[in-house]
Amino acid sequence: MLRTTLRLSVLVPLALAAIACSKDNDGIRCSFANPPIIDTAPDQWPKFRRDLQNTGTIVLAADAYARVAADNAGEPAAREIAWTYPAASDEPTAAFVGSPSLNSGAEALYIASTAGQLIGIRTAGDRAGTLIRIENENGSRDFLTSSEPFSITTTPLVATRDDLDAVFIGTGSGRLLGVSGAGDFLQQIWPNVLDTAVGTSPTLSLNGSIFAGSLGSGMFATCPNGVTRFQNLSGATLSSPALGRRGTITDTDEFIYFGADDGLLRAVREDGILQWSVGLSAPILAAPIVVLDNSDPAETFAVIVVDANGRIARVTADGRAVSGFVGPTGIGRVVASPALAAHPNGDSRLYVASMDAGLHAIDADTGALRWSWDPGTGIESSPAVVLSASGTDDPIVIFGGDDGRLYYVRDTGADAELVATFDPTTEVPLPSSPAIGPDGTVYFGGLDGRVYAVR
Repeated sequence: MLRTTLRLSVLVPLALAAIACSKDNDGIRCSFANPPIIDTAPDQWPKFRRDLQNTGTIVLAADAYARVAADNAGEPAAREIAWTYPAASDEPTAAFVGSPSLNSGAEALYIASTAGQLIGIRTAGDRAGTLIRIENENGSRDFLTSSEPFSITTTPLVATRDDLDAVFIGTGSGRLLGVSGAGDFLQQIWPNVLDTAVGTSPTLSLNGSIFAGSLGSGMFATCPNGVTRFQNLSGATLSSPALGRRGTITDTDEFIYFGADDGLLRAVREDGILQWSVGLSAPILAAPIVVLDNSDPAETFAVIVVDANGRIARVTADGRAVSGFVGPTGIGRVVASPALAAHPNGDSRLYVASMDAGLHAIDADTGALRWSWDPGTGIESSPAVVLSASGTDDPIVIFGGDDGRLYYVRDTGADAELVATFDPTTEVPLPSSPAIGPDGTVYFGGLDGRVYAVR
């Protein structure tokens, strides 16, 4: 059983954390002035796995939920394209592996390509599906941040700063970009340079620190002005961090939770001090999920993580294995990040996608398997879950398959029901995880070089 495989170690706090919050080579000090702010409303999708806890779940109004959940008299319905970028008449120039993120209000979408470009696309109005146009004193140009010699496979984080979008993303060349909605670097000292390629999608804390992990040393924290704050020497890190809190809400009461290739789930205080680590059975590629305390939503109640062998661990905020939680066996190899959602029947459900054993719904409190559903193809795309604001409708789980198809699956409680599919006319895999807009539109990128908006 999983409980017997967990290795808990509370390490010497400074052993793995290098604090670097003084100055960079140019003598510029870390500053927390004018931090970026993320929209945490339950119907917004500003980052990978949607919220700071990485639940991958969005709550939509009745009409938007109905658009997502609509079927065809019990038969799987076919969803349709609202728009694509590039348009069908234009040839694509690069593939999309990472996932899109939406700005506050979902009027713009940001996504990066394997050609090393961060692009901004309009999602609304008669220019939906076209690049955002930048107008300034130097003339007019498309939002297209390019110059990266390597592909970008991570997902941007979209915040707000000075009434403009503030977009953060890690690149294959080891740079952490901070770009404004006007297409310019946020500060003269951006981009921040990490040691090697950035393997995780970024997140941020209350004071505006940006967190991202590299394929070399581990987890980095960057101040709002682009100065490195700390580096945690965890080794290669592909697990995108989750944010949690403990006790009173101050800067140092925030915690960053992330996994690494060494199989350890780590909890690092917001100032870089390592608090604890828990060992699983294999490298951790998936993003962990923070479960908030129902009686005090400001606090971390538990952390859930899945390793590459499909082993699931649920630990307390102090890093101890939760008594009575036993994850299922045989759920296959996992590279996608799980999702967490409340089911109307009272359960808390964990949705885990596998490369070789389908989609699984698991009781997040006990680890009991509720159902498994096999689309007949591997799943690299992290599932997105759509809930209704009424709280009485079944969750709809959306993900891309390696057969090139987008799936909409209803969790009826005891079973799974396929309600809709979308076929982008290509059979290449869909590793890009879907992002959901507040109107129920589903956005994702494809290896065929197009970004899709589907309704």
